[in-house]
Amino acid sequence: MKRTRWIGCPLAAEAARRDTRFTQFAKVAQSLTEQFWEQHYPGGDLAEVGSDYYEQRRAVGEMAGLIEGELRQTGGESPRQAQPPAV
Repeated sequence: MKRTRWIGCPLAAEAARRDTRFTQFAKVAQSLTEQFWEQHYPGGDLAEVGSDYYEQRRAVGEMAGLIEGELRQTGGESPRQAQPPAV
């Protein structure tokens, strides 16, 4: 199981591997990850936190739109959910 707070690391790469349209979000995903760590763990540099808020918000909305479109095309299930579980 991947941790969602690692979005800029393995999750963004996994999404891009499955659908190349997600490669455009790598920079924003990395920024979100860095800002998460800075805000949640002592000693982080908070100077950049929120500096690209509007760009992040736009990109995350666009990313959510891609995901929503894929879910509609698959009948509301992700391709992994549509497959029988491994035994």
